[in-house]
Amino acid sequence: MPLELITLYKKISDENINEIKVFQDTLKVIEFLANENKIITIYTGKDWHRAKKILSYLEIDHYFDYILTSDKVEYPKPHPQGIFQIIKKFDVSPSKTLFIGDSAYDVYSSNAAKIDSVLVTWKKSMGQVQQLKPKYICSTPLELFKC
Repeated sequence: MPLELITLYKKISDENINEIKVFQDTLKVIEFLANENKIITIYTGKDWHRAKKILSYLEIDHYFDYILTSDKVEYPKPHPQGIFQIIKKFDVSPSKTLFIGDSAYDVYSSNAAKIDSVLVTWKKSMGQVQQLKPKYICSTPLELFKC
């Protein structure tokens, strides 16, 4: 993307931050995981500035042990580098790691890293999601408890 468009996109994103909301019941899931002393990280395609600003605006940044953004890795999603970086940072086994995402790139990344994934569809039709091969598919955050 040309630099002029990136600059414009960031400006529009900043101006419209008040339009961003936490998906219904997502906070319940995050709080549950935090209360269970689970390591909670974010690996997003957003840049550091926007991700941090959004999480702070939503007042949820304190729940996350680590935030990794696309501008902090050499190879962003769907490459597994970011996932490997998180696994290494926390010295956790890939078999004990679960990637919860809402895009094909999230599933591709987790598949490439050979970790389990949950694809959350937010009740939207995502075409042939089975072909992406996530371990689990949920349409809402609360369905994660059934996985």
